[in-house]
Amino acid sequence: MMLFLLFDFNSDVSHAGGVKAQVNTTKETVIQAPFIPSEDGVYESMVWSRSGFNVQPKPDYFVKSGNDIFIHTHSGRTVMNWGNHESVKYRWYENIDDQGWHEIKNDSEDLSINVDKNMPDHERLYQASVTYDSKYTYYSKIAHVHIKHDDVKATELKIKAANKYLYSLGDIKAFARSTNISATINPENSTSKVLWTLGKFAGKKTIPVYENNLAMINSKGLLTAKDNVQGTVRVTGYIINDDGTILSDSVDIEIGRAVEDKAGVLGKAQTFEFKADNLKLDNNNEIETKWLFKKSGSDKAIELSGNKDNPFALTTKPLTAENNGDQYAFIMKKKNANGYIVVFQTRYATLKVNPPANQKVTMTTNIKNLNTNESDTSVLNNITDGNKLRFDFTVQNNGSVDIRDLKLITNFRSDAEITSIMVDDKEIDKSQFEKSKVGPNLQLAMYLGSMSAGSKQTVTVIVKETNLKPEETHVFSSELMGKYADTGEQFVNSDLPKLNLNYVSNRGQILSEVKAINFEPIFGDERNTFKNRTDDTNAPNFVVSIQDARSNKHQIKVSVKQLNKFTNENGDILDAHLAFFNPDPQMIPFGQEVVISQTKDGEELHSIQWDKGHGLKLHLGNSFAKPGKYQARLEWDFVDAA
Repeated sequence: MMLFLLFDFNSDVSHAGGVKAQVNTTKETVIQAPFIPSEDGVYESMVWSRSGFNVQPKPDYFVKSGNDIFIHTHSGRTVMNWGNHESVKYRWYENIDDQGWHEIKNDSEDLSINVDKNMPDHERLYQASVTYDSKYTYYSKIAHVHIKHDDVKATELKIKAANKYLYSLGDIKAFARSTNISATINPENSTSKVLWTLGKFAGKKTIPVYENNLAMINSKGLLTAKDNVQGTVRVTGYIINDDGTILSDSVDIEIGRAVEDKAGVLGKAQTFEFKADNLKLDNNNEIETKWLFKKSGSDKAIELSGNKDNPFALTTKPLTAENNGDQYAFIMKKKNANGYIVVFQTRYATLKVNPPANQKVTMTTNIKNLNTNESDTSVLNNITDGNKLRFDFTVQNNGSVDIRDLKLITNFRSDAEITSIMVDDKEIDKSQFEKSKVGPNLQLAMYLGSMSAGSKQTVTVIVKETNLKPEETHVFSSELMGKYADTGEQFVNSDLPKLNLNYVSNRGQILSEVKAINFEPIFGDERNTFKNRTDDTNAPNFVVSIQDARSNKHQIKVSVKQLNKFTNENGDILDAHLAFFNPDPQMIPFGQEVVISQTKDGEELHSIQWDKGHGLKLHLGNSFAKPGKYQARLEWDFVDAA
């Protein structure tokens, strides 16, 4: 497959402003550059196709007396400009208040000059040049610097990174080891200075962090990855105005080694990915991508093609014990105008094959009415308007591996007010949970982070009940999801205790328990057919167990709705829909409910069971299914006709 790759990883710290062909000073005279700016340099497909500056100075800088003037540029040269010694010489030229141009001492692509705090308002112009091997010289555009004695307050700050991925293994021309974080400040003539910190930003209490285990950032916003590290670093730019107001904005940068080691599970496929920043693909360019494979214990490399839908990824066959120690590397080949093949190869990443993990994450619950002191593990009665309920969800990692990215999702009445969320009796930060309306429910998602094997933690949610209806019942369940730390494999545990909340009293309530429904296995060549439920939800087993204790047995309808599409652990979507047989099939459109049981006035609602030929079935579409375990969530609704 022939592809075009473009890596663009340079930027500067800049204020808002447009490009000017010439610069107007406050004296309203036109100052010409000492040299005519060269065409912009162009870096693409891992090589420079035109020498020159591909990161130019911005047209205007606004600096308060006492602060630094900092101008960032970047340049490069084509293969045609390479010499024997590949020497590079930078020069900078300055013009203060239209007094004429002169060269200043600075042999760097960046310029940094401190302005004396006693300086009055004035104007400065700067231009850079770069010379390769004393033969080829290229000139930048003009930078106009406005020095202001009085502060111009910033009202808005936005930052961005030219690169969202940094390469942490050596200095390779094709990849960025460093990136400048750019800042746009409004108003554009603000003199406010941007400060930088890594990690969590704590407002006025922030003590700047310039280095952590992943990267370093300097006072100019240049972020550099450390060697041989992998992870995500958060960079925050912030401004402290003279009046004490603070503006801030953050960006996350991923750092890695292009192709990372992987830990797979015996019997399952594993995917390796090549990562780089700002990749663009074009089938018209002569770029070839391949993967190199070394069998465990062998030095012989075999070329492989990547996945058909994504050549920057390679998915193995289901793993066997013999695959432990296999190695994979990514390679790129480009043919230039002279027919020379330029090759870049990543490190070899190693595959570790683990046995299937002892995967068991469980949860127990307890509900307590803080107004009446009544409590139970699953059913709470006599709840009245204004009562505060305490829900304790105790999550236990009984498995043999650590869990990361653990998330607990649960549901409350839509009118419920969540007053407190704690983990092990400590209030959690707002960034650790999300509330959203899902149908008639208020869904709460809590991000619990990592949990080591054998550990447990208790999540406590305090809820105030409001706007209750007479004889109202709320039945809901929860869901745990996360990833196993050794393999990154996702898991979902929906087999958790269901909670029954009975409001006003327990007279006339319906208590129910809904079982998870499994369907028969799907074989690779099956299409446009129906799959039956497995025996655990066929008669004489119940799909929904019901206790109807209503004193007034009004007509009631039971309906079911599919909330999300069938998705496997790799994110693949199954071409399938639910159908309801009664006895003829009725297709259930995604997101719409279908009535599966109903009573007449005065009739008791019984538990729901179906024989193999009736009830819910799975209809496969025309697309072949990819391997995996597919899951979807159902919402069951009990509606009283009264």
